[in-house]
Amino acid sequence: MHKYPSQVYRTQKELLYLVKFDTADVLEDKNEQKLRFHELYRGMQLGNLYKNKVFITFKDSLNNLLMINTTIWGLTQKSIILKKGVTIPINSILKVE
Repeated sequence: MHKYPSQVYRTQKELLYLVKFDTADVLEDKNEQKLRFHELYRGMQLGNLYKNKVFITFKDSLNNLLMINTTIWGLTQKSIILKKGVTIPINSILKVE
């Protein structure tokens, strides 16, 4: 069970340059990490093929939960790429909807 604040703050990708990320993975379970990567890949396909946006919930270095509604344009082994080259480390992402 994750022990995170119940308050989720909505933000915009234009403000992500202000966010500091932790290096530790927010998901400890390897199966959850694999599922997260699969969901991110699916989100990237939805964005590139159909221009659909997804909700991404992630944690910053201060343990705040943040959420954005955006299109995933690219995916590497360590981060997702949003419009204008904005990135979010995969290890900070809790879920993709």
